[in-house]
Amino acid sequence: GIFDLSYLSHMPNLTIFTPKDGQELAKMLEEALSLPGPSAIRYPRGAATNVLIGNSQGRDVEIWAVGTMVSAASKACSLLKERGIDAGLVPIGQVKPMEQKELLDRIGQVPHIVTLEDNTVIGGFGQMLRSLAAEKGGRDVTISTIGWPDKFIEHGSVDELFEKYGLNPEGLAERIQK
Repeated sequence: GIFDLSYLSHMPNLTIFTPKDGQELAKMLEEALSLPGPSAIRYPRGAATNVLIGNSQGRDVEIWAVGTMVSAASKACSLLKERGIDAGLVPIGQVKPMEQKELLDRIGQVPHIVTLEDNTVIGGFGQMLRSLAAEKGGRDVTISTIGWPDKFIEHGSVDELFEKYGLNPEGLAERIQK
């Protein structure tokens, strides 16, 4: 289901993992068990798939996809490239603590970043990233967030809801192009 990170993001010393697939889920579970403090692993219902996707740099836009949204983001990047938009992908597997230096270094390399997350946009990774960028003096970049609206979402299959709210690859490509 839909998940709001805002109440968890304020808990001191909490590590929040968001694996993109079953392999990462197993790895992150092992890491979580070895941590000295609390941790949470965000993984949606359904079967665990394996996604063999890594970083790719985009000239026009980068999609920073959180967890299981990596697969849809990769397909959206391909659709955008067909439309003449050079789109890259940055998979995000851990939203807290943020890898601040690494993220800030990447922010300055592209004019537009779109964060993509399978949770509400309020209190999520995108909001945390914008706060981090502003706190560090701002950057010459636009950061947009795509995720679930801040409202009750009706029941339906995952595919139906992703299509309805523009979170499927075609909807993402359309929204990012605009």
